[in-house]
Amino acid sequence: METIEIYNSLQALMDGIKGRDLNEWIAINCHQVDENPLNATIYVIFEDALLDLEDHLIYENKERGEIYPIELKDMELSYWMTVPMIEDVLSVLKQNHETPDLTLLAKAILHYREYDAFMT
Repeated sequence: METIEIYNSLQALMDGIKGRDLNEWIAINCHQVDENPLNATIYVIFEDALLDLEDHLIYENKERGEIYPIELKDMELSYWMTVPMIEDVLSVLKQNHETPDLTLLAKAILHYREYDAFMT
């Protein structure tokens, strides 16, 4: 079982999760997302696979109490939100906008992350 999926943009993430039943965490480099939320690298971390890894294959960020596969150690990642949270943000956007574009989705995701509330 794979531990991570890597997406090089928000569009790639949305395409990659569409139609899949994923309840996994998404990790990002906050600096990358702040600079360019549409084209930041996004990591989907499969928790069950991560927890099955041997200790030497896991990196623990003790400051935040988060664990990652060791190959992501130098990426300065933070867990951002779960896949279902992003799907919920998109669902609310679709209720309020006929066809929300990717820029609006990025803005809504960042709003949800900062305020723990949907952007309407």
